Amino acid sequence: MSAAALVGDIGGTNTRLALAVDGTYRGVARYRNAEVADLESCLADYLDREALDAGALELVLAVAGPVDGDTVELTNLDWTLSGARLGRRFRFRAVRFLNDFAALAWAVPCLGPAERVALGGGEAVAGAPALILGPGTGFGASLWLPPDRAIATEGGHALLAGVSEAEIALLARLRERLGPVSYEQVLSGPGLVNLYRALGGEIDAASDAAAVAARAEAGDAVAGEAFAHFFAFLGLAARNLALATGARGGVYLAGGILPRYPERLAASRFRERFETPAPLGDYLPRLPTWLVTHPEAALLGLAAWCDGPR
Repeated sequence: MSAAALVGDIGGTNTRLALAVDGTYRGVARYRNAEVADLESCLADYLDREALDAGALELVLAVAGPVDGDTVELTNLDWTLSGARLGRRFRFRAVRFLNDFAALAWAVPCLGPAERVALGGGEAVAGAPALILGPGTGFGASLWLPPDRAIATEGGHALLAGVSEAEIALLARLRERLGPVSYEQVLSGPGLVNLYRALGGEIDAASDAAAVAARAEAGDAVAGEAFAHFFAFLGLAARNLALATGARGGVYLAGGILPRYPERLAASRFRERFETPAPLGDYLPRLPTWLVTHPEAALLGLAAWCDGPR
């Protein structure tokens, strides 16, 4: 039996906390980051409501940003986390940080058939690397190397290119305002807003993907076009990262946005753009792509990491 850990998934918008024991988790609580002072207030509330002794627990946090040492600055949230400070405040047995998409990578071997939706392609190659990527408040990407290694990347800051004349023209308009356009500046909640505005839509810059989706559902043609480009660019990003990483174990789409719009994604040009020809025959068509539908995949991955080899 492994020791219990308090695990947390800290995104740009939400923080989710749970208790992990023996590779599973329970007692999930969600906090909206804009409505709390800091992570410490979330931890204090959770420990109190669950009547937990921090001294008996390890704290393991998945964070949306690069992890290098004891202090983490989140990429899309104005929080700086210190393992030493959290340890002193709560007396946890240990405090550890993982990149949020590294945590998602640990969830890959734990996903059941009902927790992912196939989006095309062939069969995964057993033992081969799998790519995990997706848009949320930012854009994350990681690699799963069976049987027990995850590699976090900063692939979300790679630069985006287009295939069609319309995509090239759209990126040129974005570049006028943003400079060189990264995946994250298009493939994220704020990125979808960037697309909508570049296509001529008028919307508050503080709006998010849900605001554009609401307009699309109401029949706004520009919002519908923004979603179409969003999924097409996602296909190109997934293609490029899959080729760069040799992800013959398949490509898993995760993050906070895509599970809300599975029908739009399935009907989009995502897979068409993913299979944009490369001089490798049927290499790309053979790579399977899935949408991860597990609602708390990062917590699942953290629980698996806590129960795995260290």
